[in-house]
Parts: sequence; structure tokens; C-alpha cells
Amino acid sequence: MLRLLLLFACIAAFSVLTPDSALACDGVAEPDQVAERMTDLPIEIQDSLAEITKGQIAEQGTPLLQTDAPGADDEGKAQVRFARGFRNGDLWIVFLEVSLMRDPRSLGFVRGTGGKFALSAGYFLFGDQCAVRRAIQDGVRNSN
Repeated sequence: MLRLLLLFACIAAFSVLTPDSALACDGVAEPDQVAERMTDLPIEIQDSLAEITKGQIAEQGTPLLQTDAPGADDEGKAQVRFARGFRNGDLWIVFLEVSLMRDPRSLGFVRGTGGKFALSAGYFLFGDQCAVRRAIQDGVRNSN
């Protein structure tokens, strides 16, 4: 009986979320490409993220600063960290988590005439990844 319970526990632990199901969003087109790490992004986007954050961006999984008055225990915690990126056609949507902000922020990078991706202001949105991707697919753009 104990072996059976252990078997069920193992099956449950490994079947909760597969990578594909974690990325699926109702009513949102499947991405052509997914970036789980910054190094999965085109180099020009990596460079742009480093410039925008003044080199203070961290990889996914790095502890995020949770206070506006950091102490010695907070050393090494990120103020901005990469969450995930999605490419559909000539558009990369990159999600960043920002210290003390509830929802991730998105940045959009559009492929230019030279084939390189460049930051496009219309894609600066915030909210969960599915909601933002759905909004962009439906034509929502930031007016700033």
C-alpha cells in the first residue's frame, strides 16, 4: 500500500504542469519561439535590456528585492529580472519582473529592415503574461 501511495505521489508531482501547458493561454496563438533565459533572446534584445536596466537585470529565478529599504540581507537581490519572452513572427514580447511591482511588465521588440529587433514603445503593458499576450494579439497598444 505504501508503494502504491508513493507511486501516485510521484506521478502527481511530475504531471502537474508540463512546460507546454504552463505556456498555453486560452485564445492566444502559440508562440513561434519561447525564451526561458535571456540568452535565448537575440543578442540585440539582450543588449537593449542591459541598456534599459543599466546592467541591473537578472535571470529568471534570481531572488527579487522585496523592500524599498534594502539591508545587508538583501545584497545580491535583483531589482529587475527576466521572466520570459515570446516571439510571434517579427515581434518579441519580453516580460520583466520589477521589484515592488505586482504585475510583470512587457516590452516589445519589432524586427526592423536590417533584420534586427528594436524596442517599440507601443508594447509597454503590464499584467499576467496571458492577458498581455491576448491584448497584443487583439491590437492593444500603449499610446506613449
